[in-house]
Formats: sequence, C-alpha cells, structure tokens
Amino acid sequence: MRNFPYPAILITLVAAIGVWSLNVLGLFDRYDAQVYDMAVRYGSRPPDAPSVLLIAAREDELAAGDLMWLDAIEKLEALGARQIIFAFTPRSVSDRFYARAAQLDNLVFGRFLQFSAQPDEMDIAPWPSAAQGVESRLIFGIAAIPPADSGVYRRNHAYYRLENQNYPVLETQAAKQMMGQDQLLPESAYWVNFSGGPDYLPIIALPRLLAGELIPELVRGKSVLIGPALAAHEAGLHTPINRSGNPGISPLVFQGFALQTLLRQQMIHPMPEVWQLAVLLMVSAVNVVLYQLGRYQFGIFLTCAAAGVYAVIGWLLPAWFLLWPPVTALLIAQIAIFILVSRYKFRVEEATTRRLIMELSGQSREKRQVPGFYTDSEPWAQVVNLVKQTLDLGWLIFLERLPGQYYVREIIALNCSLADIDERRRDYRRLSYSEAMAENRPVRLQKRLFLRLDADYEQYLTPLVFGGEVLGFWAMGLRVGKDAGIPDFFTIVHEFSIQ
Repeated sequence: MRNFPYPAILITLVAAIGVWSLNVLGLFDRYDAQVYDMAVRYGSRPPDAPSVLLIAAREDELAAGDLMWLDAIEKLEALGARQIIFAFTPRSVSDRFYARAAQLDNLVFGRFLQFSAQPDEMDIAPWPSAAQGVESRLIFGIAAIPPADSGVYRRNHAYYRLENQNYPVLETQAAKQMMGQDQLLPESAYWVNFSGGPDYLPIIALPRLLAGELIPELVRGKSVLIGPALAAHEAGLHTPINRSGNPGISPLVFQGFALQTLLRQQMIHPMPEVWQLAVLLMVSAVNVVLYQLGRYQFGIFLTCAAAGVYAVIGWLLPAWFLLWPPVTALLIAQIAIFILVSRYKFRVEEATTRRLIMELSGQSREKRQVPGFYTDSEPWAQVVNLVKQTLDLGWLIFLERLPGQYYVREIIALNCSLADIDERRRDYRRLSYSEAMAENRPVRLQKRLFLRLDADYEQYLTPLVFGGEVLGFWAMGLRVGKDAGIPDFFTIVHEFSIQ
C-alpha cells in the first residue's frame, strides 16, 4: 500500500468492495436480521389506522355448521365489511353455505397444502363435498406457514408454484381482489411490515360477532380475516415484534400483518445490491478523508459516531421509506477503514520520524565535526585570525607549495603587501627555505631577508609540515626584542607550523 500512488483510493476500494462481497455472500445476514428486528420492534413512525380486522375462533367453533358460519357472514355483511376472508375452508357446513359464498364477490377462502402422490411434491387440498357445483365460482388462496429465517418469521410467500402454475397465497389473493389487477404486488417472498406491534391489529372473538356486540365503525370498510385462535398448548410464530416471555403470535395475526402490508403497499425492501455497493463506496471515500483530519482518538470518536448514525438510519429508513440499508456492512466498512487508515498513517509517521531522526543525527554529527581546512571557503583566513589572536606579529605571509614542483606561491598576507616580498624566485630549494626545512623549526633571517622592510622588525621563516610533508612556508615579522616578551615564542610558532 505504501508504494501505491494513490493509497486513499486503494483503501476505499478494498474496504467497500471487500465488505460488499461478504455482504452479498450472506455473511452479515444474521446480524442484519437482529438489527432489523430491533428497528421494527421499536419503530419510529406512528402506524396508520388498520385496514384489517381479525376474528379468532376456537377449535370447536371451527367445526361448526351452517348455523354459525352463515350467521357470521350475514352479520359481517350487515356491518359493512369490505371483504370477508376465511383462513381455512369450513368442513362441517352444507351446500347452502357455499352457495351463499359463491354469491359474494368479496369472500375468499384459504386452502391448505397436502402431500401429493408424487414424492417431495405438494398439492392443494380438495374442496369439501358441499362445495361441489360451485367450486369454480369460489375465490381462494393458499394458506400455508410462511418461510422462516433462523427460526424468525419476517417474510411471507406471494405465490406457490404447483404443477407448473403459480397459485397466490391467501393474503395476495385477498389484496388483488381489493386493489385490482393493475396494482403491483410482490411476485416473490416479501418482508412483512410489523409496524404498530403485536397489539396493532384488533382481534375479536367469534362469539362477540355472533352475539351482535360489534359496532359498524369497527367493521365498516375493513377486510375481516377469520381464522383459528392460538391454543394455550400451541407455540406461536416468532417474529420481530416478539418480546421476552411472549410465546409468539398466532398464524392468524401473522396473516393479518401480511394482508395489512399488501393493502397499504408497505412492503419493506432490502436495498438492491448495486445501491449497496454505491453507498459503501461513497461512505468509504468520505471516511478515508475524515480519518486523516485527526489523531487516533479522533478516529475512535468518528467510528463511534458513525456507528450511531448507522443505527439511526437503520431505525428510520424501514419505517419512513420502507427501505432496509446494509447496516452491518456499513459498520464493518467503517471499522475496516479506520484500521487501514490508522495503519497507513502510523507507517507514514514512522517513516517520517525515522527520516527526521536520521537527518538531525547527520546534522548533529556535522556540527560536532571540525570542518576540514580545505572545505572552508577561506581556510587561510582562519589561520591568520588564529595566529593574530595568539602572537602579536607585525606582519605575516603564508606561502603554499605547488603540487609536484619546487616552487611556492603567496596565499595571504597580513599588514604587508605581496609586492614587498624580496625573494622572487620562490624556489624552496634555495636559502632561506632550505635552511628552515633543514632545521624544521622557525629560523631567524639574517643574511637574506624575506621582505624589504625597515630594521625595526626581525624576520622569521618556518616550514608548514604535516605528516612529514612540507605543505608551505610561514614568514613573519616581529618587532625587535618583542620575542623575549612572548614566553616560548619559538615553541608556539613551531606548534602552529605542524598543525
């Protein structure tokens, strides 16, 4: 990643596409389902007035005959029920009941599935013998247990395919009858909207209907779903609205929620996979930028804040927009980006710190080292200043030996001019150069002076030797008698000449 020219783009693609792939494979379904259940259980949107009324019948009442069921139909018609739905097919009634049912175009029956003669195949249970002759005029839908996801019932079938033909489920058939064929209904399993909680749909016991205790306002304009009540020994269906200690809702209540979902067109849809990828890419790109704005503590705060935002989105979208976002995938992508960006920043900071340490270490070594003589822009000026501060000389001249030759040339002078030099040949094989080299110490010039100056100055010449090699010569002038005032004058000059 460090060698990639655009690491932010790489982090975005790795996090978004990687998490999206895992989500498509279903690795986050279990966690998404738990978050979805909480969002539905504690929904943020007040539910609309229910369009479905449930009438629960005991097991012995389900086996009743014409007297009960014909009376129930007539009373519901009189109360203004918009639709009457039997979640079962009455077996103990006569042909009078089915003849009356055939006259009503707002009555739907539920027919159960049974095992077919073919292995591993299902078939629709036949009509009771009392319905013979009018079964073609009776409207029905398949009554079956909905599909479960890890023991939780969140979805419902829309159709069953039997013998190469699609048969609508009871709730789908009832919704089509009420809404018309031009309304778009799910073609496959859909998510049931449980907004309002377990007490949202009104449930009336069948004896209250038969006793005439219902008022028209409770029934008028509603789809009345009649089905078996949940017996005390029966386990209900575990749904997202189940609370602790609740045995679950009855199949009748589940069918009521499914029908309410279809009638109100409130099916909750999971976000399409292409949208999920687009959202993950966008969120990843934004977070890659944000994580670079602060330190590690800021990254932790941003991750926690983003998790809270995703929780709020998962709570609001299903209720208000009927859309379920990939909450778990968003959270995993957020954490992955935090880890990748933090790791990259750590490596960059580590490399930068190491480079700075190396640079500072090099600069420190350079400062500690005394610069070389020839590395300075004016090396002989340093020597002149040092000698001037140590010895009170009247004048001085430094000469440098030419490489590979027996001649020297003037380098720098103090308190005199190079034109004052009396010795013109600059051949250090001649006196007084040879004498100074032979003595390898400062010598006083008596016979052949170096400069044409007055007699107030005594002249000295000393070789500049390093490593046994003569590098040049140092000529100097000191007022007469002043050498006695400088302790160890010749020793100091000699030490300078060999350094």
